[in-house]
Amino acid sequence: MSGTHLGINLSESHVEFTILSGEVQLFHHSESYQGKTDQDRKDAVRKLIDAHAQLSGDFENVTLAWSHAQSSLVPAAVFSESTPKDIFKLCFGSSVDPSNVDHNRIFELSVVNVYAIPNWVKSLLVIKYPQIIMQHAGTHQIRKALHSDAFYTKATVVLNKDYFRITLVKHNKLEFYSSFDYQTAEDVIYHLNFVLQQKELLGEKGMIEIGTNGSVDQKIVDEAIEGIQKIQHLQKMNTAFAKAYLTNSQLLCV
Repeated sequence: MSGTHLGINLSESHVEFTILSGEVQLFHHSESYQGKTDQDRKDAVRKLIDAHAQLSGDFENVTLAWSHAQSSLVPAAVFSESTPKDIFKLCFGSSVDPSNVDHNRIFELSVVNVYAIPNWVKSLLVIKYPQIIMQHAGTHQIRKALHSDAFYTKATVVLNKDYFRITLVKHNKLEFYSSFDYQTAEDVIYHLNFVLQQKELLGEKGMIEIGTNGSVDQKIVDEAIEGIQKIQHLQKMNTAFAKAYLTNSQLLCV
């Protein structure tokens, strides 16, 4: 499958595989998985890979977006004076195995995204796809948000099963990056409206794009868009669903 790109979106309970030729989708499979232990989860994802012959192809590029709420951006200068493990512990405590802590440098912003990714993910997918590029989903979201239409205010919301992440960009600069827990579309609307208010961006011209990692009911997305469009001070912002957002964002890292 020369010239093709395998994009993988993976969280603690869901995995999504997409094979692309350029931006043309050749194969797509999205499925939840279960496991009480890391070994259980590793075996579950391995079985899903083995069940689809298309995933054993010879891909030109393979990328992974790891979706998890715990992710912190720190200035590159601060990062150079510390360690990823110390930064992660300061932000999120010490409940995570230090060997799981990783980071992505975002050179265009001079920041580093510090997060944790389970070792089973690395051991499984690096063996299966030695050329794989693994990054946090938030890193992909930032690059995608800044890639186009980033002069006017742009809010990007990427929904996961239990949380969502908001990025705000304006004048080609990142203005906000954080995640929030949610249960309903109303929670998404509330937090987005609050963030825009705190950043004094209500009434601005721009856009709101909503994507998912593949594990979210489309009904939540539709309800969120419908609710946002009813808010008077967001009328100048075009709101739309960004299909395959995380998958398409991975095209920017190769």
